[in-house]
Amino acid sequence: MANKSNYFPRRSSHFKNYKVILSGRGSQERLNHVPSIMEVYTFSKYPVHTYLQKYSSWYNFLKTIEELSLQEKKFSNRAIEFLLFLEKTPMTKSYKIPLFLSIFKNGLKSYVSLEEIAKFYKNFYQDKLYNKDFNNKKHMDWKKWGIKEYAQLAKENPIKFLTSTDKYIDFFSFKDNKFYLDTDLYKEFLLNDELLKNIIDRLEYRNVNYFRRKYMED
Repeated sequence: MANKSNYFPRRSSHFKNYKVILSGRGSQERLNHVPSIMEVYTFSKYPVHTYLQKYSSWYNFLKTIEELSLQEKKFSNRAIEFLLFLEKTPMTKSYKIPLFLSIFKNGLKSYVSLEEIAKFYKNFYQDKLYNKDFNNKKHMDWKKWGIKEYAQLAKENPIKFLTSTDKYIDFFSFKDNKFYLDTDLYKEFLLNDELLKNIIDRLEYRNVNYFRRKYMED
């Protein structure tokens, strides 16, 4: 087992190298902007999880090395907690990803109906990469599923989990077959484009990383 001190680069190494990415020809190039999580995940010398483990969160890493933008410095504590939630929420299946994307992708929404979520699920899992996650007994006839079955899947998990667990009910609620984002968070997200970019960046990272790790996809 690798020595922990060798596994995690020193802070100075992180500071110097996290902006260094590999060009298409394999040579190193230094970015003149703060890279997104996805840029670091795709091109950087050090994997993203080393930053998340060593600094607790990506936001805290950027704060530690004084690389937060002016807009990022304005994030509320709850917004920062939400970003941490996106980075750390456990996923035995990918069901949370299309649920969150239904709210944040293609325009921020304060809520989405169960029918809209089901349509998003159906479209998401038509992708051959993503439907590899339909490998349990309950998924046996998934190719025949309609909106009703996708709605039931979303409602059973993850909606029920996210809206009945104490540490998540401050973020989400479910009523009258509608999945709601907390009102105060919605208002903050609406007024801060940088915050929305941070959210989408984390969702893209969790999605790509989940399927790559679980199914060894390139």
